[in-house]
Amino acid sequence: MRTIFASCDEKYFLEHGITLIKSCLEHEERYHVEIINGDRVACLSALRSTGHGNSDFPSTIGASGAISFVDIDIAEGIEKRVVYSCQRFMSAREMLKTYEEMLIVDADCILRRPIDWDDFKDFHYALYFRDPLPNTNEWETAASRVAAGAVYLKREAGPYMIGVSLMISAMGYAWFVDQYALHQVHMKEAARKLPLISGQVPQKYIDWDFNDHSVFWTGKGNRKYENPDYLELRSRYGDA
Repeated sequence: MRTIFASCDEKYFLEHGITLIKSCLEHEERYHVEIINGDRVACLSALRSTGHGNSDFPSTIGASGAISFVDIDIAEGIEKRVVYSCQRFMSAREMLKTYEEMLIVDADCILRRPIDWDDFKDFHYALYFRDPLPNTNEWETAASRVAAGAVYLKREAGPYMIGVSLMISAMGYAWFVDQYALHQVHMKEAARKLPLISGQVPQKYIDWDFNDHSVFWTGKGNRKYENPDYLELRSRYGDA
């Protein structure tokens, strides 16, 4: 079984996650959205607006997908958005016990066409590698070699994700720590005698320039509120 996986808080789920789910349903792709510190009644009520969900839906894997809930104590002084952005990678190793393969995306993505899972058939995991962002400090340069908005995993990549989650925990929550950990653990994996097979996520799965050929449109930053093409596509799914 394979799935598209995203994590977010209740506010982001109601604003964007429902749209992601509706787009997955349209293109017959399974979804799993993990909601962090969310009100279960409010989120389930919103989910039912898609025509899916029932009283025991959060604890089951349905034919079309699932939502689940996780409660996290966030220490004072830590920005909640950083924790929310990292949580999907903290949960991924457990998710791989249920799913044989998964594509982790941002919750503000919109699926535009079915995923060609054969794009990843030769890999245990795939990342969106890129050149470091220019004119940044040392930390941002090191942490921008991978964009975390699209990460592909097979079940065999469980040890890789254990390494990623342990590094995030050890370093503490800071902006881009998820991207830094994804890249650093990848480099350690590549140096092993018998490494996992890794690959490049095609750009069509992480497109914030909104090209016609792309599989996902990613609502990066203010673009999800300002870009007319993204907003038009989002409006097709109604109010989230």
